[in-house]
Amino acid sequence: MLRGKVLGRSVLAAVVLLAACSRKEAGRGGEAAHPAGDAVADSGYVSGVATEDFALTTEEKRALLALARASVETFVRTGKYVEAPPELVRDHPILGKDRACFVTLTVHGQLRGCIGSLEPRRPLVDDVRFNAVSAAEHDSRFEPVTESELPTLSYEVSVLDLPKPLVGVAPADLPAWLGRNKPGLIIEYMGRRSTFLPTVWEDLPDPNAFLAHLCRKQGSPSQCWRDPNAKISTYGSIHFSDEEFR
Repeated sequence: MLRGKVLGRSVLAAVVLLAACSRKEAGRGGEAAHPAGDAVADSGYVSGVATEDFALTTEEKRALLALARASVETFVRTGKYVEAPPELVRDHPILGKDRACFVTLTVHGQLRGCIGSLEPRRPLVDDVRFNAVSAAEHDSRFEPVTESELPTLSYEVSVLDLPKPLVGVAPADLPAWLGRNKPGLIIEYMGRRSTFLPTVWEDLPDPNAFLAHLCRKQGSPSQCWRDPNAKISTYGSIHFSDEEFR
């Protein structure tokens, strides 16, 4: 049984997804099916990756990583959610903007939990602290993090751009396009949805293997991305980890 209180409506308002964060997790599943959304009218994917004007300073990255760690440690020890310090958003207004993120936990380089949001529905500071707790407590691939594990955890945060449908790229051309751009990717097919963060390209550099793993992750055939009814979206991210600052 999960410790602490069940996530309330304010937390569940965001679409929370499990993400495969390394190749060893790519075929493991762990993501629930989600509605596919609007059907695609033609056989080409519908649109390109947009680069958004959003940047974080080193100080802001450090602050978000510290908030993720404090959120997990407080919840594991007390069952309560930590509040973001008011001065954090006061001194860094960008952290108060609505933004989606994923929080990844690792132990000695091995995935320990990874959960996040694809669409921005709350301030970034809140998305970080709630997703950090969810990665520790509610990733169905793992048992909840225990207090004895807290000193061994490393933290990563990926702040996402708003996903954009992919336009003007035919299915036959998709692997080559992905190989050049290496974005985060979402496949929606037959009522299922799965995503890989941009960092997964480090472990799955071959576009065809990337696509096949992502299809299988949602329980679909490995070539589901070729189907004209598949909906493909892409996004960029700002990725940082506490390993960078040690």
